[in-house]
Amino acid sequence: MKRTCIASRCYNLGFTIVELLVVIGMVGLLAALVLPTLVKAKAKAIDATCKSNLHQVGIALNVYTDTEQHFPIGESLDGRGAWQWTICNTNNDKILYCPQEVKSTDDFKKYIRPLERIYPHYGYNTIGTVERNPPSDNLGFAGKYVWSDSNAGHFEGLKSSKVVSPSSTIVIGDGLTLLYPFGLTPGTLSPENGYYSISPGILPRYGVPGVDKRHGGGANMLIVEGWVKWARQSSWIEATAESRRRWNIDNQPHPETWGL
Repeated sequence: MKRTCIASRCYNLGFTIVELLVVIGMVGLLAALVLPTLVKAKAKAIDATCKSNLHQVGIALNVYTDTEQHFPIGESLDGRGAWQWTICNTNNDKILYCPQEVKSTDDFKKYIRPLERIYPHYGYNTIGTVERNPPSDNLGFAGKYVWSDSNAGHFEGLKSSKVVSPSSTIVIGDGLTLLYPFGLTPGTLSPENGYYSISPGILPRYGVPGVDKRHGGGANMLIVEGWVKWARQSSWIEATAESRRRWNIDNQPHPETWGL
């Protein structure tokens, strides 16, 4: 600090440029040390909230399946999402949305809202590992369409007893795939009515990975029994028998259904 004396009186004239530069440098150094810690803490908080959301969704799902003895059907007859309406009293409930903001997909911007970033809705394991060669019985949780007569039919929910390994089978989790019905007019689908799905592959029509990597390169998944697990995206979608069997209700890998 510069000091000047005039007529036997001394005055402090403030910091010198060098001293100011030193202070600014120290502040910048401290910020550089603290900022990564704050970013990591925020990411951990978001991940914890996501796990809590899925856990609460799991409780609601188990209450429903214990009462009805079957899982929610995936979609309504007009192709809009139905499973989320079934297990939550108010569809705008925040527990259905991941708190990690992400870039929206082209399909979301086209059919729902032209937003660049969104809080994504969780997805339902609708068809298991199926990317091709769909079997007669659905490998996922969305149920199946049953013809009542030659002109009409209805969706039938998957019976709870059909899930061979509730302790390992994935039912709901972090994904970005929006299954929109054919002929849907752009901009006419509301966010809460979307048919959101997860899968271990990339469905050809939609072109989006069935599992996201929004949490440190990975995703949170709800297991049928009600617990939540995090793993890297590569682990969830790995094309091995051990990994793929977790996606199918019969606990079999069904490699004939995997993408080429």
